Amino acid sequence: GPDLGFRDGDRVRPGQPLGVAHRLVPEATFLEADPAAYATAFEAALEVLAAFTPSIEGEIDSAAPAFGRALLGIEGLDRLWGDEATLTARARTAVAALLPAAPRAGIGNTRFGAGVAASMAHETTSLVAIPPGGAAEEAAFLAPLPIRLLPAPELE
Repeated sequence: GPDLGFRDGDRVRPGQPLGVAHRLVPEATFLEADPAAYATAFEAALEVLAAFTPSIEGEIDSAAPAFGRALLGIEGLDRLWGDEATLTARARTAVAALLPAAPRAGIGNTRFGAGVAASMAHETTSLVAIPPGGAAEEAAFLAPLPIRLLPAPELE
């Protein structure tokens, strides 16, 4: 990929003071945040996703840690939309134009598992699915992953 000016250990992170980020990557362009626009876009995406399932949750407060994460209950919807991967692809396509970045998705047996799977997705692999099964399959998928994926406040 392109050289973005990063050196080993340099990382620009959300919430980092702009001065620090600018020192790390002086050639970067920093855009002003627009929380109201983000919330409006996410609300529109939730409305579109509601057409796929009546079981939907999403945080619309742009200051909340879970903002931008939608949880969809998709159990039993295969006769309407196809298998889980097909339904997920359809939902991602339906909201893609409404969001500033490509939506990521995760399929799991539990909310936690699906959330971890989604956090592992990225632009080239926008869907990560835990192998079908039960608790044992999900535990085997999660076991080798780093502890930083656990939902816990950052340690100082």
